[in-house]
Amino acid sequence: MDHQAGLEEQCPHCHLPVPALYAEIPCPHCGHPLKAPNVRAAQREQQVLAQRHTDALHKYPDKAQRFDGFMHAINQCTTAVIARSASDCLRLAANDNLLYANYYQQIGSTQRIPSSSPFDTMRLSVDGLLFPFYEEHILMAALSADGWGLPHYGDCHLEIKPEMIASRSSVFEQNSLLFLTQVLKPTVGAPAPTGHRACWEERGKLAVVKHQDDLSADTPPDHYPALLLSPGTQQGQDDQFIEVHIYGSLSIRSVAAVRLTSSAESFYVKGLREKLAPLNILCEQQAA
Repeated sequence: MDHQAGLEEQCPHCHLPVPALYAEIPCPHCGHPLKAPNVRAAQREQQVLAQRHTDALHKYPDKAQRFDGFMHAINQCTTAVIARSASDCLRLAANDNLLYANYYQQIGSTQRIPSSSPFDTMRLSVDGLLFPFYEEHILMAALSADGWGLPHYGDCHLEIKPEMIASRSSVFEQNSLLFLTQVLKPTVGAPAPTGHRACWEERGKLAVVKHQDDLSADTPPDHYPALLLSPGTQQGQDDQFIEVHIYGSLSIRSVAAVRLTSSAESFYVKGLREKLAPLNILCEQQAA
């Protein structure tokens, strides 16, 4: 019997079993749509995440009210933010038919040459572990409470509309590449660790589990954005954030707001404002 048999799910329409590693959206039996495979994977981990949350409450009973407020704030006030170069964002904004492309899609369409960076090589292994057979469909973002992302990835930050991604997104406790290669160091053939990712609607619970030691009983809500996302000093090596995994595509119409750092060139800032204004997409630049 398949070692994944215990992880089978049922199609909600035809009620026939769907293997855990099935990576497509249409049910293989009846063709009705299933949830995105990353969301299904996160749902299989709900019990483990719930136990980690319960453990945090038992460890810090005096923080229960603060945990609840933090979880509610994260669920209500956060969305995914993608940071790219202003030039990349201007190309996306200039063409309503252009879709945002991830690393695999850029390689596949010959827009990009694979690099010899060890991180690129490790990314192949990590993505294969977390997103088996569908890694090319996953777009990476950071969970943000103030509309800003991680500056190491670019000077233009795209705030994605939550309603555009809620049904197809999951979140991971931190940078999945660094977490799996430096913290857990899974062995070859071992399954992905559980309890470190969540469905979109449970991102607040994951945030509580991650920040249980950082939150005090009197941590004010205006400290939440910096606690949730904190850029590091090295080139992405010590950024602190919750990673968002979005299945499928994004266009400029998926974007709620565009924010540019003070270092973004005026040419791109002007171009983005011109292209985004007719779409009613907010475009602002950080003060120098």
